[in-house]
Amino acid sequence: MDIEGAEIYLKDIPVQVFNSVEEFAIEYHNPECKKVITDKFEELNFEITALNNFGYYCTDSNKMGIIHAKRK
Repeated sequence: MDIEGAEIYLKDIPVQVFNSVEEFAIEYHNPECKKVITDKFEELNFEITALNNFGYYCTDSNKMGIIHAKRK
């Protein structure tokens, strides 16, 4: 999922919305969004299975990345 900075709104989505989700991969665009995603995965009882950072010529690779998680 690539939602261009709207990752921040994941915190407001009820857990029940994710009941049928078994795996999740999402791109984040800054450290605040990364924190929201990791907190939501913990709330959903998901285990992070991969975390990759990346950047382009105009972005810091320490700020952007992709997180993959699976239900425990």
